[in-house]
Amino acid sequence: MTALARKTVMPSLSLTELAEQNEAVAIQVQTADNKHYFVKPKQMNTGVLAAEDTQPTYRLFPLVLSGDGSPWAEANLYILSLLDRLEKPGMATVSSVAEDLAAYKRFLEEQPSIDWLRFPELKLNRPTYRFNGHLKTVCRSGEMAWSTAKRRMAVVIRFYRWLAEEQIFKPENPLWKEGEYLVHFKDNYGSHTSKKVTSTDLSIQIPEQDDPFNGYIDDGAKLRPLQVHEQRWLIDTLISLGNTELTLIHLFALVTGARIQTVLTFRVKDVFKIRSLPSQGPIRFPIGPGTGIDTKQDKRMVLHIPVWFYEMLQTYATSERAKKRRMRATGGDNQEQYLFLTVRGIPFYLSKQDN
Repeated sequence: MTALARKTVMPSLSLTELAEQNEAVAIQVQTADNKHYFVKPKQMNTGVLAAEDTQPTYRLFPLVLSGDGSPWAEANLYILSLLDRLEKPGMATVSSVAEDLAAYKRFLEEQPSIDWLRFPELKLNRPTYRFNGHLKTVCRSGEMAWSTAKRRMAVVIRFYRWLAEEQIFKPENPLWKEGEYLVHFKDNYGSHTSKKVTSTDLSIQIPEQDDPFNGYIDDGAKLRPLQVHEQRWLIDTLISLGNTELTLIHLFALVTGARIQTVLTFRVKDVFKIRSLPSQGPIRFPIGPGTGIDTKQDKRMVLHIPVWFYEMLQTYATSERAKKRRMRATGGDNQEQYLFLTVRGIPFYLSKQDN
């Protein structure tokens, strides 16, 4: 079976630039055909760096690979440009962009007759319109959510817009037809305001099909509470797997309703923060900005944690199993370390302040 384009994640990516052999920081790179050249750490001063004039290093960098395993150069340069523009880059956001670009690359590989940089006079033969038609067809068959298609098309539009702005390529015909219109809405204070929005004829509209009686809530996706018997299935499965960390992570979410990024950004110090445990009722635990624990849209919230489960987290944090994992982690065993780590000491999820 022929491999198709995909997204992978590099543990870290450090940028370099070509160097002269006699430079003190020059590093020799050997090519497959026994040729060599020299590079040095790239010196930059942007918002993504901890200090001025330091080498930019990105952790958990999402890389778009073609079906043959080679990096898709233009897509990965675009991802780098996104990181360079963000003052505090969030890898979750750019990882989603990389996934959507990988999906576009798969479409191109499955349609070898399409040249993604050629925009002929006939609009329907242009790659952007072909991908738009493909997404709509997949949605109508029920294989993809309309919201996913809308997001993927938007990513591809922004990608081509960047290619044109950076003069990486110059299309022989317009990429799409676009226009401006005003969107009216209320701000956080209830005041009516409007915003000028640029839209293209490639934008995918989501059909209105909300059902207020379907038992779901819309929280970025269609969600519903697990029924009691489904919770039992989940717990039975976790017990059979016998993985302590996965069991605690799922139980954490189950008994508090916390989102996954909240659970996984708890640190060792957090399970010892409450010294005097209440005899009745749950622990009221603050999360959000200023606490080091991530929340959706950086909202300050209070998590209600049962006392028995908080004590279970304390027991785990002081166990030899947890200590061994922390010893393998960057920074070692300390109170600032993530509570949940893989067997190699790698965080399951990086807090926004660590990205």
